[in-house]
Amino acid sequence: MPQPLLRHATEEGRPQWPAFSTDAFLDVIRDVYRPGWRKAFVSCAGQAFRTLVSPRGDPLVGLWEFPLFFESVATAEQVTPVPYLDSVCHGITTAGGSRRPGLAASPFIDWAGVTGSWGEYVGGRTHALGTDGFEARLRKERALNRDAGDVEVCFDDHDPGAIETLFAWKSAQYRRSGLVDLFSLQRNRDFYGELARRGLLEVATLRAGGKLIAAHAGSRLDGRFLYRLPAYDPQFRRFSPGALLTWRLVRHSFESGDREFDFLLGDEAYKFTYATHVRWIGPLGTEPLRRKAVRTARGFAGRARRAVRGRLRASAVHGRR
Repeated sequence: MPQPLLRHATEEGRPQWPAFSTDAFLDVIRDVYRPGWRKAFVSCAGQAFRTLVSPRGDPLVGLWEFPLFFESVATAEQVTPVPYLDSVCHGITTAGGSRRPGLAASPFIDWAGVTGSWGEYVGGRTHALGTDGFEARLRKERALNRDAGDVEVCFDDHDPGAIETLFAWKSAQYRRSGLVDLFSLQRNRDFYGELARRGLLEVATLRAGGKLIAAHAGSRLDGRFLYRLPAYDPQFRRFSPGALLTWRLVRHSFESGDREFDFLLGDEAYKFTYATHVRWIGPLGTEPLRRKAVRTARGFAGRARRAVRGRLRASAVHGRR
């Protein structure tokens, strides 16, 4: 069980909370997804969390449009008991250890534990199975520079076309995978737009010969970089442009003095090339039967839709033969 995170003041005098419990994120989530909700402290299974609650006092759960998780906090303020939360941190282990059954991995780099230079950090890492090693990435970057033109990286690109292109690439990726296209929903675009408007979004871009070929949208809160939305132009797949941009982002985080580079939810192999630790995320408490029934029905419907899409794709391929 992770220790509760203690509230303390930043240099600007603001209280500091875990990333998804900050005023910054909770305000945007409220304004885009949960109008009328308020920030509050809740307790579940003996732990306290800072989140949003509805006018009826229900905590924020089921926000599938923008997956997040909460970490327990220590507070002397009034706390409302709730029976269930769906995504909380149950503990932290070093990367490479055994899995926690029933929990989802959220890998991250704890820069406080990394001593020495960038070269020493890279030299001590082992690339994950099925991913390029660091030398292979450098070779691909040189090949991209040779074949497509000078490679340029911008870590805070304000070109409005960059985020729109990122949405388009990500939409196409969701559709190819048979998943719900999150960016066909305007509120999800609005969410990132609100993050940008409030200075909470950093769009990093990788261009070759002036052409945009990879991008990432993330956030930096109190020295914790949140790696959220990567995508690339599939025409340049052979150069692994997404991996090249991730490599640059991780190094930029190291050199910027961040406390942490957080890959967030997902156990994709490439994250473990860099990660030093893993947060284990899952439900807490007893899920109300009504909510469980609704969630189960939605899961069944989603699997059915993906199965139909798979059969349609297979039929289309067979028809072209």
